[in-house]
Amino acid sequence: MGQKYLQADETVVTDHGETRVPDADVYDRGLRGHRSTQNALARWVKGQGLEPLSPALGDPPFDLGWWDDQVFVVAEVKSLMPWNETGQIRLGLGQILEYVHRIGRHHDQVMGVLAVESKPTDPIWKDLCATNGIQLTWPPFGSP
Repeated sequence: MGQKYLQADETVVTDHGETRVPDADVYDRGLRGHRSTQNALARWVKGQGLEPLSPALGDPPFDLGWWDDQVFVVAEVKSLMPWNETGQIRLGLGQILEYVHRIGRHHDQVMGVLAVESKPTDPIWKDLCATNGIQLTWPPFGSP
């Protein structure tokens, strides 16, 4: 499961002439937020003495994974803005539940993590994720 982590390019800028999104600058900001959060989580994982992983061929398209003893931890990362928090967290929760389910068919112990760019404004999300066996986290990772 997984392969050596491939650092995400945090300086991404899309070709605005080719981008088919309503606001390419907002889209780019979201990509950069996602990638910087993903890289920050990878650095935190490495700081714990663990090896961050990217998906290998045939794996679900998770953002980051790592082995913690016999448990495979799979993470989905989401950028957040005040106007898209609900949609992004709903999307991320659905994705991580799918990844945990798919990986769990081949590995006995799987834990899901939803890593968001910033602390959600609505406290319901932490409880909702926990109720579904998913850890919700945001930078700085590892803080209480």
